[in-house]
Amino acid sequence: MNLRGQREAFKILRIKKGNPRVDSFGPGIFFVQYQQAITGTILGYTLINDMKQQILFPIYITIFFLLAKPCAFAEPVDGPLTLDTIVVVEKREDSASQTGDVDPEQTPAFFSVIKREQFEGKMEDLSEVIEKEVGIQVRQSGGLGSFSTVSLRGSSSEQVMVYIDGILLNDASGGGVDLSNISLSDVEAIEVYRGMTPVNFGKASIGGVINIRTIRSKEGLKGTISSGFGSFKTRELAWFVNHKPGRWDYLISADYLASDNDFDFLNDNGTEWNKADDRWEERNNADFDQENVLVKAGFDVTADVRMDIVNQWFSKDQGLPSWNNSESAKTSLDTKRNIATLKLTANDIGAYHLNTSVRLECSWKKEEYDDRHGHIGLGNQRNDYTTTRYGAGCFVEWLTDWNTLNIVADIWHEKYKPEDLLGSQDPRESSRDTLSFGLQDSVGFFQERLIITPALRSTAIKDELKSSTSSPGMPLEGRSRDESYFSPQIGLKLRIL
Repeated sequence: MNLRGQREAFKILRIKKGNPRVDSFGPGIFFVQYQQAITGTILGYTLINDMKQQILFPIYITIFFLLAKPCAFAEPVDGPLTLDTIVVVEKREDSASQTGDVDPEQTPAFFSVIKREQFEGKMEDLSEVIEKEVGIQVRQSGGLGSFSTVSLRGSSSEQVMVYIDGILLNDASGGGVDLSNISLSDVEAIEVYRGMTPVNFGKASIGGVINIRTIRSKEGLKGTISSGFGSFKTRELAWFVNHKPGRWDYLISADYLASDNDFDFLNDNGTEWNKADDRWEERNNADFDQENVLVKAGFDVTADVRMDIVNQWFSKDQGLPSWNNSESAKTSLDTKRNIATLKLTANDIGAYHLNTSVRLECSWKKEEYDDRHGHIGLGNQRNDYTTTRYGAGCFVEWLTDWNTLNIVADIWHEKYKPEDLLGSQDPRESSRDTLSFGLQDSVGFFQERLIITPALRSTAIKDELKSSTSSPGMPLEGRSRDESYFSPQIGLKLRIL
């Protein structure tokens, strides 16, 4: 006789930790799976097997409850449940600070820092990045790559000192720094100091300081290649590698940026009030292409002594449009610049645990202005302007429990040599010798809630002016000039919270 019925079977299956089931008692140890089957026989084997399962089922359940986690049987807690104290600690970003850098925690100067994340991957130049900051005005003569200068809090561009890793870019010949000649591909951060200038920068200024901090070597091996394309045939290619396997390291950053800059603009033909001759045209002779290569090598002599060698090469060829946007204009300005630095850092020296940094620097810049057909200037011109500067700097820092004393000394010699390539004039070179000394002490009170920073800066300048020209362009008689400046300053920083 066939007998149909139902029987229940339970299986206890082990599952992997981290994959809990909704029918589990513990967080991923065991769960009970229920299965229902229908059988139809009265053979002895089936009946015996059925009896075995009925006998073993209570044993399985007992084993399960013994092995299940105690958390499945947690007793209810009377009243509110109090958790342990949770402390949230912000992880401070490693800024790779080096001896000679401005301490943002102590400086009383009004400053802001533009980090690489804010402009990385964008096809922008330096002027476009910094003009978004408060108190900054940028004057630009055209599109991407065109001549641009910066003003801080209404100052002139000459009153703003621009540095690259502490190396001054302002020339003794005058004029502001052309921001378009500073590539962003190897920039780690842009520091903007408004008004009061920290003594870490050898030369003071009314407007303030912009310090371009380039990428520094980090542990391990890293390499990137990137490219970009934009309107007006703008193209960019960048390459970077950084390797620091141990005590020695190297870093190479190279990039290429170019654009035709043939954008449409409204040409008024120099007659602002006459709208009849206005017309939309493509910009002519505004193209540029530039290359930038940064090479760094360093060696950790000991844990407190390090040697760094840095060399940066920049080259740029650009066209200069005429005032009336003439298609025949071929005027150009070619710029080449090289900055080499040798730096020795030695920290924790002597009984006073002094931190020191000594730097040797040499920079060279050559600009060639070619307007041999007289499309822009008065008459035909083709001139070279060469600026050479070499010098040395020293920084000493003494840290105590209640103050930080900084001593800075810089000395450099600069030569400016113009040359008329058409041979119509014979201009002579000029030179400048500069010696500067700075002393700054940051004193903390009330657990450094109040920091008072007095500083003294002294600068002596000796000029030999031999390349001056009159308004018609005729050379003037050379003269010498000696000047000295003494500028005290004091700042206060109060942390209310």
